[in-house]
Amino acid sequence: MIALQQSSYSRWYLHIVAGAFAVLCGISSIRYGWIAAVGGGSVPILTQVLCLLFAGAAITYFVRPRVGHHAMLSLSIVVVLMNASTGTAAANAFWFLVCAVLLLPMLSRRSAAS
Repeated sequence: MIALQQSSYSRWYLHIVAGAFAVLCGISSIRYGWIAAVGGGSVPILTQVLCLLFAGAAITYFVRPRVGHHAMLSLSIVVVLMNASTGTAAANAFWFLVCAVLLLPMLSRRSAAS
């Protein structure tokens, strides 16, 4: 039963999303660390933490798909809520699209169960 639940979250499009987040957020986290070490500017601490958490959630997806999927979805919802009033329209549209893609496996599981 657990193997079935794990495989229902392992979809090709989620692998692409997780891979993109792992690479981009991993590179950004290293860059933010470099900026902090050199002292060439400042990046808000919340941005740094969210980026590091996204990289960790994306890497976790490849080891434990269900856990990583839920972590990426939770973090995406946090970003949507944070950007609701201050984000640009393009940024909000991007994060709503990410949330929609991450919700697809949950919706397909519910429709298959009915």
